[in-house]
Amino acid sequence: MSAYTSRLLKQVADQRMQQQAAPSPAETLRQKHDAWFASLPPASKHRHWSIDEIASALMIAPRELSQTLLDAGWLRKRVWFERKKGQGRYLRIWTPPQENPKKQT
Repeated sequence: MSAYTSRLLKQVADQRMQQQAAPSPAETLRQKHDAWFASLPPASKHRHWSIDEIASALMIAPRELSQTLLDAGWLRKRVWFERKKGQGRYLRIWTPPQENPKKQT
């Protein structure tokens, strides 16, 4: 019985070590984003993107992607088609980090 117990304790300890060593989902998403963006041709790195385009390329839901893009230096912007008293149609675009204007100090 003690051999069985010690084996279970060892398995639990191994599982805890694996969980602690595993990267968080945010880290893996950022790594996935960085690898995808690095693989793009230069012309694609200098254009505006919609969140749906990026989400489908990374195979992830758009709601989970927004913070990662902001952390990576992307800027989001709304382009309005028509505006009526707080309503209207717009397109939200994302600008890659290289295209962002430099901040003046």
